[in-house]
Amino acid sequence: AQLARRIRHGELDVNIVPRSRDEIGVLTGAMVEMAAALRDRDFIREAFGRYVSPELAERYIHDREALRLGGEVREVAMLMSDLRDFSELSERLGPAAMIGLLNGYLARMTPVITQHNGTIVEFIGDAIFVLFGAPFSRPDDAERAVRCAWAMQPTLPAMNEEGRRRSLPELHMGIALHIGPVVAGNIGSHDHVKYGVVGPAVNLLSRIQGLASGGEILLSDAL
Repeated sequence: AQLARRIRHGELDVNIVPRSRDEIGVLTGAMVEMAAALRDRDFIREAFGRYVSPELAERYIHDREALRLGGEVREVAMLMSDLRDFSELSERLGPAAMIGLLNGYLARMTPVITQHNGTIVEFIGDAIFVLFGAPFSRPDDAERAVRCAWAMQPTLPAMNEEGRRRSLPELHMGIALHIGPVVAGNIGSHDHVKYGVVGPAVNLLSRIQGLASGGEILLSDAL
C-alpha cells in the first residue's frame, strides 16, 4: 500500500524486492515493473520533446498513425530567423566557441517561440524555421507569428549585453514572416522521418529572410 501511494505521488524511482512468492509478492513485483515502465515513458517523452515540439511528441506517443508518411495542404504562418555574418564569425571564433555561442542564442530564442505556441521545424545552422498553424491550427496563428518575431528581436540585445562582459562578439538577427498554403506532414522514409512543410510559400519565406537586415522583421504582403 505504501508503494502504491509513492507511485501515485509521482515517485517512480522505486526498486523494492518482493519478500514473498504469494499473491502479495507477485503484486509488488508487478508494481515495481509498472513504475519502471512509467519512468521509461517519461524519459522517452522528455527526450523526444527535445527533437520535435512537445505537442508533436505527445501526438506521436499517443497516436501511432500520426507517424505514417504523407501530408495535407494547410494554410500556415511561417517565421524564419537568421543571424547576420555568422559564417564569418564562426571562422574567427573556432568550432568550440562557435557552438557555445550558437547554443546560447538558441537557448534564448526557443522559450520565446514556445511561449507563442510556435512549432520549431528545424534549426538550419544559425537559422530557425517555425510554423504557426501546423500540425495544430489556432484562429490567431498569423498574429502569434508576428508577436513571436516582435518578442524575439529584443531578446538579442540582452544577450549581446551579457556577451560583451565575456568579450563575445555581438549577434544581429533578421526575421522573415509569411503566410500561405503548404503541404505539411511526415517527410522521409520508413527508416527516417521528420515533420516538415514544402511548397512555394516556404521558398518565398526563405527569399524574404535573405532580405532582412540585422534587427529587422520583414512581413510579406500576404501576412
